[in-house]
Amino acid sequence: TKEDAAIEASAPEAPYILRVNVFTFNRVDGLKRLLKSLVNSYYPGVVPSTAQLPMTIYFDMPKKESLKEVDSTREFLDSFHWPYGPLVIHRRERNVGLRTNIMESWYPVGNGGKLEDLKEYAAFFEDDIEVSPYWFIWSDKGIRTYSSAFVGVTEANSKLLGLSLYRCVKDEQSGKMVNFPDNEPFLLQQPSSWGAVYFPTHWKNFRVWFQSLGPNSNIRVFDLNDPSIEPSSNTWPSATSWKKYLIFLMYHQGWYMVYPNLPDRTVLSTSHLMKGVHPTPQRDLFELPIFPPEGLVPPEELERVDSNDPLANSPTLAQILKIGRAH
Repeated sequence: TKEDAAIEASAPEAPYILRVNVFTFNRVDGLKRLLKSLVNSYYPGVVPSTAQLPMTIYFDMPKKESLKEVDSTREFLDSFHWPYGPLVIHRRERNVGLRTNIMESWYPVGNGGKLEDLKEYAAFFEDDIEVSPYWFIWSDKGIRTYSSAFVGVTEANSKLLGLSLYRCVKDEQSGKMVNFPDNEPFLLQQPSSWGAVYFPTHWKNFRVWFQSLGPNSNIRVFDLNDPSIEPSSNTWPSATSWKKYLIFLMYHQGWYMVYPNLPDRTVLSTSHLMKGVHPTPQRDLFELPIFPPEGLVPPEELERVDSNDPLANSPTLAQILKIGRAH
C-alpha cells in the first residue's frame, strides 16, 4: 500500500548489518528453543524494514535416502516467522555436514575489497544453543566499541576476530581452565562455537586461507615453547571440524576474541550439549546458566543497573591488553 511504502521510505538506514546464521539438521526440540530465545531477545533500535538483522537458517539433509528424520524440522520451519528482518531458509539438497554449512554461510565483500570499513557482521548459532535476552545488547556494544568500521583500525583491533557470547571454560590449546576473578571482558586466542559474532576482515581471511588448503589437509597446532603439549583440537576429525582450522590460524596469526565474564558464571549463550556428530563434553562443567540469573531487566533500565549491563563501562581493547587480560 501507499502507507506501507511511505513508512518504508521514511525508515532510518541500518547502522550496520548483523547476519543471524542458524545451523540445523534433525534436533527440532533444540531448534525450537534456540529460535524462541532469539525471537524473545531485546533488540533496541532495530527497525525490521532496514534489514539490519537478516536471518538465514541452514537446514541440512540426512545421509540416507529417507527424509523422515527431518520431517519435524521441516514442518516447524514452514511456519516459523522472524519478526526482526528478512528470513531465508536454505534447505540443502543433500547432506553436507556442519563444517560445510558454516564455511559457506558467509563471505564478506567490502566496497572495492576494503573490509576495514565494512559494517557487516555475522552471528553463528547451532541448534543446541540458547541465547540470553541480552545477547544483541552485548553484540551491539561490542561492535560499536571494538570494530574498525566504527573506531578505525588500531593495533589492538587489527587482531580482533569477533565477540564470543559464551564464557570460555577451558583453553583448548593449553588444557588449562580459564579463570578471571572479576567481571570484566577478557581476550582469548580461541574461537567460540557456542554462540559468537564474527567480524568481516578476519573471517574472510579465514575463508580464503581455508580454501587454499587441500581437501584432505590435517593441520595440527604445536606450542612453540613446549612441543610436548598436545592441544585437544589436534584430535578432532579434520573432515567434520571447522573450529580446529580456525584455532590453528588464530594461534599463528595472533588473533583473539573478546569473551564476556559475567557474575555467577552466567553467559549470553550456552550449549545444551545435545547429541550430535562430535563427542558431548562434561555437562556440569560446560553447560552454563543464561544471563541474568535473577530475572529480566528491561533494556531501558540497564544504564541504571550496572550489575545487569554486560558491557557497562566496557574497556577498550588497548586497556584489556595493557592490564594483561589476555589468556
